[in-house]
Amino acid sequence: VVTYRVLLSLQPMATTTPNADHVTRVIDMRILIEPEGSVPMPCTLHYSVDDPFAVSATFHSAEGAVTWVFSRELLLAGLHGASGQGDIRIEPMHRTSRSILRFELSSPSGRAIIEGPHDQVRQFADQTVELLPPGFEWQYLNFDAALLALLEDDSPDRRTDLPEN
Repeated sequence: VVTYRVLLSLQPMATTTPNADHVTRVIDMRILIEPEGSVPMPCTLHYSVDDPFAVSATFHSAEGAVTWVFSRELLLAGLHGASGQGDIRIEPMHRTSRSILRFELSSPSGRAIIEGPHDQVRQFADQTVELLPPGFEWQYLNFDAALLALLEDDSPDRRTDLPEN
């Protein structure tokens, strides 16, 4: 699973679109900025049985959209306690009037702390579990298609016919 950045916020908007093979939820989220400010950033969370171990989060800003992909297992564990190590850590936080989910993101280009409404992210996660319970993901993996995609991939990092320096 490729790990990208994840950004969330504390806005009330949430829209869920469940389907027979995927769940999509739009949540207004916020990225925290130093010293004590934050910036809104709408986020589309998406889960599909086509990639049963992964959740994608697409963040929309004035500069465009960025999609990050991380494991559903990390998200599910992070709803109940600190989870993850390395690039992404997820942890529930309790404030006086609300519960939030904190995402701590690290990359070579920097670090970000993003917070989102725990209940809305939990509702999205619950819908992914209803769609495909953990432990049954392997039933949706198409190993033949994945192998074919790897063999047909001619991107520079996969090609073997490039001259060596």
